[in-house]
Parts: sequence; C-alpha cells; structure tokens
Amino acid sequence: MSHFSPRATTPQPCGSMRALVFTMKRQSEHRDTLCISSGILLNRKSPTDPTFETSKTVTIYTYLALTYHMAREALQHHELWALFRRHFSRNRLVTPVVMELTGSIPEAPLPPGSDLRFVQLRPEDIKAGIWTFSVPSRRYKALLKTESGFRGFAFAQGNAIVADAWCALPQCGKCAWHPDLKMLAIVCKEGEAYGFDMMINPDYRGRNLAVPLQRALHHALKREGCARMYGSYYDDNLPALWMHRMLKYRELPKRRVSRFLIFSRSVPAGKADTNA
Repeated sequence: MSHFSPRATTPQPCGSMRALVFTMKRQSEHRDTLCISSGILLNRKSPTDPTFETSKTVTIYTYLALTYHMAREALQHHELWALFRRHFSRNRLVTPVVMELTGSIPEAPLPPGSDLRFVQLRPEDIKAGIWTFSVPSRRYKALLKTESGFRGFAFAQGNAIVADAWCALPQCGKCAWHPDLKMLAIVCKEGEAYGFDMMINPDYRGRNLAVPLQRALHHALKREGCARMYGSYYDDNLPALWMHRMLKYRELPKRRVSRFLIFSRSVPAGKADTNA
C-alpha cells in the first residue's frame, strides 16, 4: 500500500508496518512462519535448519530495533497519534487501485539538476552497509522486507537512500502474498505486482520525488515482465490520494477497514463512500 506523506510529517507506512504486532501464518506442514501484520516474515527458515535459532534471534532483534526507532521518530516529529492510528482504527476508508503496465508509460523526470539515481535494494547490499538510511527505521524495515522476499527500489544520493518503495510479486508459481491483499480483496497473480510502503525522506519532501519514484518503479516492473501493478491508499491521506490520481491509477471498489492490534476486518464500502 503506497503511503506518501506531506513534507511536515514523518514517514507513514501504509502497506508495510501498519501494525507492530505479531500474527501467525502457517506456511507449510513443516514450517511455521512468524509474521507481523505488515507482511514481514520474522523467520522464514525451517526449524530443522541448523541456523534456525540464530536467524530467529537476529530477526527478532531487528524487529525490536525497528519498533524502538518508529516510536522514537514519531515522538521526535510529534506523530504519536498517527502511529497509534495505524494500529487502532475503525471503519477507515481505503481505496485499492491498479495501474496497467502493458501500454506506454509516461516518463516522469527528476527535477533539473538532481543527482539522484534509481537503484534496487538488495539484502546483501543493505547488510554490507552499502546503503545508508537517514531515517533509521527504514533500514530495519528494509532488512525485514528483503528477508521476506519483498522487492525494494529507491532513489539514492551517493550511498544515501532518500526515498524507497516496495512491492510483492508472485514467487514459485504462487500468487503474491501480503496481508493487504486479502484485506483489499485482491489476487495478485503471475505477471502482476502489489506496491506498498512508499516513503520520502522528510528532508527531501516538497521536491516532487513521489511521482518520479512511482514511474521509475513502473518502468522497472514492466522490464521484468509485469503487466499490472496494484496499490492502495487511505482516503484520509490526501497526498497519497492526489498522487495516485495524478498517476491515473484506476480505482477499484472501496473498502472499510477496522484494525485492533493483530486483528483486522475489511468490508465493502457503502454507496455513499463509493460516491465520495
């Protein structure tokens, strides 16, 4: 779920890290995977794997560090209420969207004089410290997401990541998995992708980077054979709403989402919401 915030606010992940709590997901007969509601897998190894305990310890440490930094950043920027609302909400209106990638995709160049470059965030590069993140929580999120098989793309200035966006793609012939997909009633099949958790570094907001980042992501996915990209936004997040409309995403039927820690419920929105 893409989530682009105005310059005055802190990162507000929409599809990823929407709740800092655990849920359990049975992956196979021999493998339990501990998840959080953002879709980040906390342990993808089999208990029979000799590195299982080490992997579990490291990943839980990463999760705890992420939780600490998200709370600290929210406190620093007076966004505790926004952080709270991401975990506790009632009947919040969300709009799923889709972008067709088969036709011509317009270019969205970076502002004149920009020295940013579009890069892919690979797990080995993040672990090796090749990329630096001025927003600490984004590094921990990147570690967890790449461990889960999600794909990350970013704008980098030198070795500093100033904006990043993530997507879930089908793997091993199976539909893409992300908690938002069930909530949004979306099935992401082969040749499709689900985009979520786009963030612009607070120091770089107001520089018109959101649309170029989305367009660069569209082009990257198209080169890899994707024909369609899904996304979503909360209707009360006006910057995200206008960004998706500027990019001409096609809006799908709206839904009402309620969330309480690990519990979430999604129902189709009423006619009045659809006409809003």
